[in-house]
Amino acid sequence: MERFLKIVQEIILIFVLVTIALLLFSKFAPNFKYGLYIVKSGSMAPQILAGSVIINKRVTDYQVGDVVTFSRRSQLITHKIMKVVEENKVIQYQTKGQANNSPDVALVWKESVLGKVILVIPVIGYLLIFAKSFVGMILLGILLVGMVFREIVKIKRIISKNHDK
Repeated sequence: MERFLKIVQEIILIFVLVTIALLLFSKFAPNFKYGLYIVKSGSMAPQILAGSVIINKRVTDYQVGDVVTFSRRSQLITHKIMKVVEENKVIQYQTKGQANNSPDVALVWKESVLGKVILVIPVIGYLLIFAKSFVGMILLGILLVGMVFREIVKIKRIISKNHDK
């Protein structure tokens, strides 16, 4: 039973550390030409599922086949570039969600593209959404305090065992 509890504790520790790392990355990544976003729809399924975390990198040029995140009417969308349209030295992209039957109606201005998807982490987005909530922050805090407290108790036991010898 003790081995099982140790495994559960290690899993919780990894969960907490990954969550904190992703939250920090999402906060500071834009300073380094990267972005971390949570996919909220299934328009790119099965390649990118809802609830996935995607990491984007800003590049100077995007090509047909690139999966990009762009901003449209204060909404973030991640779709694949199907066609590059250049007219009067102005570049726009025709995009399409992989699960959608037809391309997006409106073209995407190059300036609206936030970056190219370079990494997809399935399911973790739900964890981040929860961790950013009030209840999630409290739970993460309780988990961290509990784990620190448990380690302090372990250290005290070791010290008292060594002191008794």
